[in-house]
Amino acid sequence: MRTVVKLLTIILTLITTDSFGQTRVNLIINKQKDTLETDLADKNISDSGFYFPVATRIDSDKCIGLDSFTNEWYSKHLRAMNESVLYEGKLNKEIFRFTWLRTFHNPIVIRIEKENDSVHLFYKMTNGSGGYEPGEIVIDKRKELTINDWEKFIYLVDSCHFWSTMPCEKLIEGLDGSQWILEGATNDYYQVVDKLTPKRGSYYDCCNFLIELTDLNIKKKEKY
Repeated sequence: MRTVVKLLTIILTLITTDSFGQTRVNLIINKQKDTLETDLADKNISDSGFYFPVATRIDSDKCIGLDSFTNEWYSKHLRAMNESVLYEGKLNKEIFRFTWLRTFHNPIVIRIEKENDSVHLFYKMTNGSGGYEPGEIVIDKRKELTINDWEKFIYLVDSCHFWSTMPCEKLIEGLDGSQWILEGATNDYYQVVDKLTPKRGSYYDCCNFLIELTDLNIKKKEKY
């Protein structure tokens, strides 16, 4: 038996351009219009307590969202940092959130927000470990940024093809390492990309730009 959850869907051919700067001809979530079919075994998304859409398969090798195990793992860290769910509801602003879960190091969340001409950076760290328990918040700061900072970041977002990357294309599995999870959200659209210990490249540069905007003292050997 299947249930239709009135929350989100996949837009197969969606062509718009917004202040993110990228033409959208891809698979992203439209939060306002459509529905998504999920198995009851995955629980109703709105009641799950998950911070990300539950994985739904498109075909044999592509899906959107995160599986329940991964969703709970990531969600417990965001919950411990008192973060909000981004894929539901009205935002009235543009938000990107980078969740950095290193197996043996402190979990970190960095969020950049633009509302009209105002841009702010929020970053938090807990005293737990990314591969284990989240612990408690030990750093919780905010910083005012410039429009130029935002535009530099959006250039990096476009360069790594964030809006056209399938969220579930991660095929390489590993044991220890780090998860680099980047979400983007507006009033209408939401996307999440999850990569395991990315090497130097456009996605790394995009997320690392946010790290460099903070005053967090990350040792070189701990940036993985």
